[in-house]
Amino acid sequence: MNLMKYRAVFVALALSCLPLWAQAEKAPDTLIAVATTAGQQNANISPAVAKASHFLLFDHSGAFLRAVKAKKPVADSLAKQGVTVVVAQEFNRNQLDKLTSQGIIPIHKAGAASSVVKDFLRCEEDAEATKTH
Repeated sequence: MNLMKYRAVFVALALSCLPLWAQAEKAPDTLIAVATTAGQQNANISPAVAKASHFLLFDHSGAFLRAVKAKKPVADSLAKQGVTVVVAQEFNRNQLDKLTSQGIIPIHKAGAASSVVKDFLRCEEDAEATKTH
């Protein structure tokens, strides 16, 4: 692979992670909630945060902690759990306002919950490595 191809791959990887870098920092108190269609670790991310049947909770290292049934109002329920980041495919404007007012960072992603959390944390690690070099 020539230098131009390496650059293109690096830029594509950096751009795919950029929204995550800009929105959240991995810290020991980070608690990630993933809105899902079921209560298992490999469940798909819910199409909308309001349609989630469960939230899967992961710590700052990506370790699965537990699944909790979704409760309304979502922002209040997640804030009581100590959630700092929530992942779903879509959020409406009202949900975004309520989540951010509770200090919860919304992230738009699709896929299987456990792989999205791993990608999120990998992007965070890549960002930290880039900052130190």
